[in-house]
Amino acid sequence: MGDCNKKTIGKLDIEESVTKIADICNDYRIIILPVKVRYLERIQQLPMIHGDLFDRLIMSTALEEGLLLITHDSNIRKYNIDLFW
Repeated sequence: MGDCNKKTIGKLDIEESVTKIADICNDYRIIILPVKVRYLERIQQLPMIHGDLFDRLIMSTALEEGLLLITHDSNIRKYNIDLFW
């Protein structure tokens, strides 16, 4: 199976490693949420408007945690989800 992460497929333009990003988040008191079973279960309840599993995980996490999303993704805007922008 090939590597299909966002950086490899050209959808994420960053040079930092995951460890460096985690350190930066920690410096700014940004909490990295773990993937919980209930987020995965919520993915199954979402209509199949958006085919990107990672984006669907972000949406299900926001819905389960009552968080606002910041996005310019027009497919995410088609869901009944609270958006900041």
